[in-house]
Amino acid sequence: MQRGADLARSICWLRRLESDFFASLAPEAVQALRPLEPRDLLLEGEIAFLLAGVKPCVLVHFSTLPALATLYVDRVVRPFLVDHEFFDCTAATTSNTSTTRQRLTVNPVAQGLWSRETESFDGGWLIHFENDDNDNRVATGLGKAPSVELLLRGGAWSRPSEADARENGIEEDVGLNRLKRELKEDDLAALLGYPTTLPAEPTDDFVEFVYLDASMPDGSGQGQTAGESGDNYRVLMSYGGRQSQVPAAHRHFRECRAATEGVYDLRLLVR
Repeated sequence: MQRGADLARSICWLRRLESDFFASLAPEAVQALRPLEPRDLLLEGEIAFLLAGVKPCVLVHFSTLPALATLYVDRVVRPFLVDHEFFDCTAATTSNTSTTRQRLTVNPVAQGLWSRETESFDGGWLIHFENDDNDNRVATGLGKAPSVELLLRGGAWSRPSEADARENGIEEDVGLNRLKRELKEDDLAALLGYPTTLPAEPTDDFVEFVYLDASMPDGSGQGQTAGESGDNYRVLMSYGGRQSQVPAAHRHFRECRAATEGVYDLRLLVR
């Protein structure tokens, strides 16, 4: 995957595309996003970790304005892919190290998928490497990430038997004449490269992990600021988990920091 100066150049171009895109949103779109602000939706950090090889894929989905995801893909992702489509990816084995050429691509998420935290993934897109096999996927604290097909294959499903539907958590919405499938939080977290999972119920055990970039203070409104001890640092990625998963989050943070050295001055805020 990309490292150092190559990754820094790629992210610089991505940052400009994102900045121009969100700055160009019509006031009506910004209003429709509320309570989120455009700065809450930046995906630079997630995409950087994907390019650096520490994240299996990136989900483009804005729950308060689903139609925005397709505009983001058309105006940010596709222009980025014009010059950043193929990457040399190194895979180490016990006997040798091999380098393969992988293609970065973006595909629509299958219709009818939902999770406990997200009512619907309809309208979403997935950025991922085309060669998505177990040898090239990132190992997280939950083990090997599930295949991206978990989010991409739904539209091609055949009608399951009643027994299979019960076993696999598939529900048929007769009114919409389509199949709906719940994505389990553990599978979704692993697929998206997060080392933790959300508690099943609201609890005092909840912890938020925030990855910050201290190399570029956020004095221009170009990203989130974390607050508390992360004031004026740009937020690159955040996710939730449980107290018992703090060690896994720390391991994941160290992997991300090592992979993006020279690009970000990565800090971890736990709150």
